[in-house]
Amino acid sequence: IRNTGRNNVSISANSGVAAAWALHRYLTGYCSAMVSWSGSQVALPPDRLPMLPSGQLTLESQDVYTVMPNVVTFSYSYVWWRFSDWERHIDWMALHGVNLAYALTGQERVMAGAMSHFGLSEADLVQYFPGPAFLAWGRMGNLKAWGGPLPKAWCDSQVDLQRRILDRMTALGITPVLQGFSGMVPDSFNVKVFGHVTHHYAMDPFNENLPSNGVLQSWFLNNAADFWTIDRAKAFFEPINKTHLLVMELWGETVNLAQQLDGFFGHNFVWTALHNFGGNNAMYGRLLNFGQHGPFGLRRQFPGNMLGTGIQPEGIGQNEVVYELVMEFNWRAEQPESLAEWIRDYARRRYGCPDRNLLDAWEGLLSTVYNTPHTGMLIPVLVLRPSLSLSENANYNATLVESAWRLLIATNQSDNAMLNYDQVDLTRQMLQIRFHQYYTVLKQAAHTENATAVEASGATMLGLLDSMDKLLQTDERFLLQRLINSAKSFAASPSEIGLYEFNIRNQLTCWGPGPDTIQDYAARMYNGLLAGYYRPRWALFLHQLATAIRQ
Repeated sequence: IRNTGRNNVSISANSGVAAAWALHRYLTGYCSAMVSWSGSQVALPPDRLPMLPSGQLTLESQDVYTVMPNVVTFSYSYVWWRFSDWERHIDWMALHGVNLAYALTGQERVMAGAMSHFGLSEADLVQYFPGPAFLAWGRMGNLKAWGGPLPKAWCDSQVDLQRRILDRMTALGITPVLQGFSGMVPDSFNVKVFGHVTHHYAMDPFNENLPSNGVLQSWFLNNAADFWTIDRAKAFFEPINKTHLLVMELWGETVNLAQQLDGFFGHNFVWTALHNFGGNNAMYGRLLNFGQHGPFGLRRQFPGNMLGTGIQPEGIGQNEVVYELVMEFNWRAEQPESLAEWIRDYARRRYGCPDRNLLDAWEGLLSTVYNTPHTGMLIPVLVLRPSLSLSENANYNATLVESAWRLLIATNQSDNAMLNYDQVDLTRQMLQIRFHQYYTVLKQAAHTENATAVEASGATMLGLLDSMDKLLQTDERFLLQRLINSAKSFAASPSEIGLYEFNIRNQLTCWGPGPDTIQDYAARMYNGLLAGYYRPRWALFLHQLATAIRQ
């Protein structure tokens, strides 16, 4: 990066991504700017661009790869996107140095075309492909058909969209990771060739070989940790050619599998932060934990095969501060020496002003919601199926959060989009905290069989849900209807409108067909979902609870 004149900056790079990454470093490091999911703040000086200390700056990444996203992000966040959404997101990835990105849109047309060569009919595929909101798990072999039938018009539109996505990625120098074959086929696939002879199918994913440059998320090791002992993991990885596999160390900020498994037994791997499950939009994070569980020590310990860093949240559009920090790890040799100073600079760049209230507010959030010791999912009580045994596991000082909230809302800048977004989000968080506090009072009242106290605390809880629903109506990014409208825009018929809306509502609530599903896993605090689902559910529970005590 060079200053080549009073108001000119020149960037030379070895790829489009490197050039975009260098531009982002200049904007954030010298222009106090920010390009984020919730908006951008790029107010450059009108008369002269900031000068570099020596007139130029040379940047070099610490890693070979910067990676994004998770395979399920395509269902939790990307599923209803148009190309305009993708274009901005791909540009965001390039600015943050992402040079290896999953690109899984439109895969169902590829699979349908391959299967048609084996005589499978459209009716066979109807019983195979899930609906749009569940395609990620169909691709991985977790489920079939749920949320379907998958319309042909959908498949056609996604193929066209994927071509544009790939064009944009490759034009910038981002290498796409396309969908491989997981081994799952329609039930009728074998039957058509061999007849009804068995219900048992071989499921050996890789046997002494691997497709060229296979990319493997390590989640299966976390999900069945009791089964995947070190010896079993070693037996799985060691026979695979080490030049053909790249492992994504999913949830690296918490589990640290690379150290447990001796750097995945010599295979190339990328450390990634998972952080988010199901797209939940509560405020939380473990920013102070990255020094211990970040990539810095792994680079020194496994210099030959630790090849990168990245983010792989299940859903995006939440807790942006976590990802902004992690995306700096591709150029940082260590975590920032002072996270308090880093987060004050983050606030300065985010809002484009040095307002002390805003800086102090974010330092308060660093010590509370972004320093939670909780390591797994953190789903607020208010969006969970009501009972008297719920826990939020937040473990931070609510009084300090309230102090940060008061500082943040004290600043009135109606034209500052990211500040307005954060004011809504943090106010939502305060209502979430208040709900949990009154839920604790409710449990105590129920334990002592005090129906009057149950009704009083319950009325307050319902009022808090009403207030949150009205609050979230003020920002379109918290509207359930916005998501539904996006989905409906893909519909080619009235039946598809109903199908797509069902996909959205089912994923956010019941997540599946029956009582044994992972209900509320993808819960979101959205206007419309609060008033139409969570509040009625709590009202029913509270009424039944008070009635049971009185009887």
